[in-house]
Amino acid sequence: MLIPNPISGDISLYFHLPFCHKKCDYCHFFVLPNKDEFKIALLEALLKEIEQKKTLFSDKHIRSIYFGGGTPALVGPHFISEILDALSKIISFNDCEITLEVNPENHSLDAFKSFYLAGVNRLSIGVQSFDDEMLKRLGRTHCAKDIDQAIVNAEKAAFENVSIDLMYDLPKQDITDWRNTLDKTVKSSVSHVSLYNLSIEPHTVFYKYKEKIQKQMPKAATSIAMFEEAQKKLKDSQFNHYEISAFCRDGLYSRHNVGYWLQRQHIGFGPSAFSFYDGYRYQNIANLKKYCTKVKHLDDPADFKEKLSQESLLRESLALHMRLIGGFNLKKFEQRFGLIPESLSKTLQKLIHQNLLLKEGEVLKLSNRGVLFHDSIASEII
Repeated sequence: MLIPNPISGDISLYFHLPFCHKKCDYCHFFVLPNKDEFKIALLEALLKEIEQKKTLFSDKHIRSIYFGGGTPALVGPHFISEILDALSKIISFNDCEITLEVNPENHSLDAFKSFYLAGVNRLSIGVQSFDDEMLKRLGRTHCAKDIDQAIVNAEKAAFENVSIDLMYDLPKQDITDWRNTLDKTVKSSVSHVSLYNLSIEPHTVFYKYKEKIQKQMPKAATSIAMFEEAQKKLKDSQFNHYEISAFCRDGLYSRHNVGYWLQRQHIGFGPSAFSFYDGYRYQNIANLKKYCTKVKHLDDPADFKEKLSQESLLRESLALHMRLIGGFNLKKFEQRFGLIPESLSKTLQKLIHQNLLLKEGEVLKLSNRGVLFHDSIASEII
């Protein structure tokens, strides 16, 4: 499957809508209680931030818009419509992928239809597992029946591009549990699957019980077997494995996520949102009140900003490009990011010799073995 390189002027926009009924026990993202006063304040601030930053994207081609969280669908269709209307007054995005993250348990057919009419054309459903016991262990508030209904409702609401997230390496999960979730996945109508293995991060409930939970998690060999099982099952069901953790049917890969792997410029809006623009990487302040105050007074809401050196950008970009299963053209890469330094070239040759990378003509990509060890490969490259 051909995934085009970003062209000059391509950009993506991300909106962080951090509201949740309940924060999941494993979640380390910035989230807020689902309160109307918070939503009103955030919408007002987002509209101002769009106005402040419009010169950064008004002459660009918007490839994707992503509403993430939290549970961003909790803001309702009107909120999403307000954001998209504000953007439409600045720039056209008729051919844009517009994704909204939703949870299975609290979105009716009417809600999905309203989001579709507001302009959303892709849903990402936080499924995690089709196993009720696994969902309880994760602290999720939906069950397998909710998932089935959400997928049906999405299809009835005219969504042709529906993604689900699945997690493995869960406490007390075995290969049989994982196969059952995969079986239900491939029998559904979803067009995209993203895989995530559980990681225990600081400032989460799971982190408080880290030792106990780690003892219950699958061993490394079982984890690899789970990933390989997913590769086979999804491939046999006409899903294309296009990125280490992502699979799609009918060419419906995530334009937004591919933008991250290809270092497409992106602008983040809202508290804690990340941006990558003009060689700078920055993050907005992770505090709603402070974020709103800064935007209101026309101050930059970023509290972290760094300029990457040319070599740092090249190395980081190379490691990210490597996530694409089909690989990438080295000559085109060097045209964008500069010539690969001799020290890095030697590292790549070593990884090829170790059968972790493959070079076919001008295309560099992970080997089948390398797919399992991308994190280690990326560390060596960076």
